[in-house]
Amino acid sequence: MTGDLYTARITSLGGRLKSFRLHRYLSPGNQATPLDMVAPGAQGLIPLEIQLLPLAGDLGAAGFSLSAPRVQLQEGRPGRLALSWAGRDLRVVKELTFRPENYLVELTVEVQNRGSAPVTYQMALAWVGSTHPLSPDEADRFAGPVALTDGTLERLEVKDLKAPKTLTGNIRWAGSENKYFIAAIAPRTPKAAQVQVEPLSPDQARTWVIAAPATLSPGAQGRYQYALYIGPKEYDRLRALNLGLEAAIDYSIWGVDIWWMAMPLVAVLNFFHRFAGNYGLAIILLTVLIKILFWPLTHKSFTSMKEMQRLQPQMQMLRERYKNDRTRLNQEMMELYRAHKVNPLGGCLPLALQIPVFFALYQVLLVSIELRRAPFICWEKELFWIGHGICDLSAKDPSYVTPILMGGTMFVQQWMTPTPGDPTQAKIMLVMPLIFTVMFLNFPSGLVLYWLVQNLLSIAQQSYINRKLKPA
Repeated sequence: MTGDLYTARITSLGGRLKSFRLHRYLSPGNQATPLDMVAPGAQGLIPLEIQLLPLAGDLGAAGFSLSAPRVQLQEGRPGRLALSWAGRDLRVVKELTFRPENYLVELTVEVQNRGSAPVTYQMALAWVGSTHPLSPDEADRFAGPVALTDGTLERLEVKDLKAPKTLTGNIRWAGSENKYFIAAIAPRTPKAAQVQVEPLSPDQARTWVIAAPATLSPGAQGRYQYALYIGPKEYDRLRALNLGLEAAIDYSIWGVDIWWMAMPLVAVLNFFHRFAGNYGLAIILLTVLIKILFWPLTHKSFTSMKEMQRLQPQMQMLRERYKNDRTRLNQEMMELYRAHKVNPLGGCLPLALQIPVFFALYQVLLVSIELRRAPFICWEKELFWIGHGICDLSAKDPSYVTPILMGGTMFVQQWMTPTPGDPTQAKIMLVMPLIFTVMFLNFPSGLVLYWLVQNLLSIAQQSYINRKLKPA
């Protein structure tokens, strides 16, 4: 099956998924090859294996698996593939319908009891996935089996599993994910009874979506419907499917989900990209917009710090005069603040109000698939030590130009900002640019670009305030 978005290949052994190549995304190992969402597991295990787990009846001691028998291809309309297998007492029909407009595949399985006795069984459908990130740049996020049960996202570390792990409850979907992509099985009817994650090796797992027990009388038929999503974590696309798959996009920091702040930022970033045609320019425009929105707060903060700097000589005199009387010192300090109408917290509180937005933007730039392989300034031939420029906003700057510029602008900003009265604190503030530069060397270049532009705008704002408050 070939469409605009992907090419899917189905094996005749059990009608399993042999490959699922995404045309719009390239493999990290080979930039000329579309990314394949299928990673064969141990013993050649591949996704969409079906098993009928025996509870009663003639299924055999180990149950019935469609991974080994060859299935028969039936006639079907375009975009539809039907396969069947018939045994002594059972006939299984597996039908896949491919949606050319998105990454959704509809899977229907029909089980017919052609024997003379009732059969009780459980239907199980599997996805095989890797726990390795696609590239080192994506190792900062989880890769492996994942499930949405009872409204809670469960991510299981395969390396910690010594035996299969079972999840129960209200199961929306289960499958395998990495930073930017997800393959998920969402049972439509009937609902799944449990999910079982089976470790195949330290870096691979098989995730089973298992239905509740069912009994088929002679001549009866059981029908199971699944929605399979195999593709990128694009929020708008996932949300439109109404399967709860958007929960897999990790807009959280320190365990706190901040999607409600992150999503407006994603929408604005994509809006700017539609006009600019470049996500680097879109990041710059988004940074400017945020700076404009927070201009009154940062203006108040910088002004307050400047006023505090003016009071430093008087504050130092009070510290010397009342160095042995802490209570009197605090009283005199408060009186000084009141006389000059200065709030000692005025420089901190406005900035503190912006921190949640900065964290949300940090997460947006860190996990949004829109930035994966998105270039900013990229040229074909290498240019001196700066190489090809920034050709991937989701990866680090290979030439380290932007982190070094960011550190330099941060140093200028610290130099321009009124220094605190505490000498130790002042020294710490001077060291911060160096610490941040080292930290940002391996950060995605999209994040570094945001911080660099933010620093440049802050320098311009601080320059304006310094001139405005300069004594005549």
